[in-house]
Amino acid sequence: IFVVGGFTYVNQNKCGQHACVGGYRKALNDVWHSTDGKTWLTEPYVSSLSLSLSNVTNTSHHRYGTLNAGFKPRGGHGIVVMRSSMWIAGGQGSNPLNSSDHPFYNDLWTFGKSTDYVWTHSGEDLAPKWSPRAYFSMVKGGESVEDAYVIAGETEDGVTNEVWRWWQSGSQWLK
Repeated sequence: IFVVGGFTYVNQNKCGQHACVGGYRKALNDVWHSTDGKTWLTEPYVSSLSLSLSNVTNTSHHRYGTLNAGFKPRGGHGIVVMRSSMWIAGGQGSNPLNSSDHPFYNDLWTFGKSTDYVWTHSGEDLAPKWSPRAYFSMVKGGESVEDAYVIAGETEDGVTNEVWRWWQSGSQWLK
């Protein structure tokens, strides 16, 4: 089980044991993992997980868990498992110094055997063509179980109902 990024609320003032006024939403770029849903870790972890992140032989730099993955902190992102890798896309950041600064992203990051188990930006060749967005659905399937879909979401212009497909065979995004 993995939990990747998201938002937390940071209280700025406390009145005894309780928050009384002030605080902000903070985006995270941490990665937590658990084998049982009870104990959660951020340390590197290697197992024969059924999602095909297995057969790791050199564990010296494999970061299944971390408090600071390579991607920008975000929440409202999508994540799927394809081709023996986890893929994270889009989402929204936060700026604790400016409450109106919550940028939307349309980047793509991957983690798995193909990236030597390090969170890696996809680069311009695989960059999403869809507008930056958060709070969308991301699923795999369709003509190929190696295709992924980004469905709807919230952009800087409001809510969108666009559907984008990552066409694995052609290595491109199609609307």
